[in-house]
Amino acid sequence: EDVLSEEEMCLVRQARQTAERFFGVAAETDRSAGAGEEAGSGEGSRTKETVGVAGEVLAALSPRRRMALIEDFVYALLDLYGMSECDVMITDSDQIFSGAEIASCMGKCSFEEGSIYLNSHFLLQEDERILRKCAVSAVHEVRHMMQWQAVQGKLEPHIPDDKVEIWRRNLMGN
Repeated sequence: EDVLSEEEMCLVRQARQTAERFFGVAAETDRSAGAGEEAGSGEGSRTKETVGVAGEVLAALSPRRRMALIEDFVYALLDLYGMSECDVMITDSDQIFSGAEIASCMGKCSFEEGSIYLNSHFLLQEDERILRKCAVSAVHEVRHMMQWQAVQGKLEPHIPDDKVEIWRRNLMGN
């Protein structure tokens, strides 16, 4: 059973507070993850709820402000996880999103560069569902970068070795 440690739960709560600060989500709900809850249950439902509100908030902003808010949000999450050396770029560059990726890939990481790239093509849309997916993608890319940093032994607080080993296998292949 994959249970979050107390230290990990603290990070989950801090990440929620960061999302709440950016997107105005209420602090707690019945579906909030509590200490000792399974990693895949409460955290996932709360994240989905938070980013659902994010779509509404983002759609109400101008495209320029929307991109700035998402960028600030990602930097805040990176800082929370002690990854302040990472860069965030919002772009539609064909050097980053090549070929069909420009219309299908919302974000990606470059572990070598320590960069998270978010596709501006999607952030220019007015559709709340697409913007909600942009927020999910931003969190998803932060998670990938966090996992990479943990595998490299650069992440504090310490993540349990068994979880890091799972991430190592996923990121680098068996």
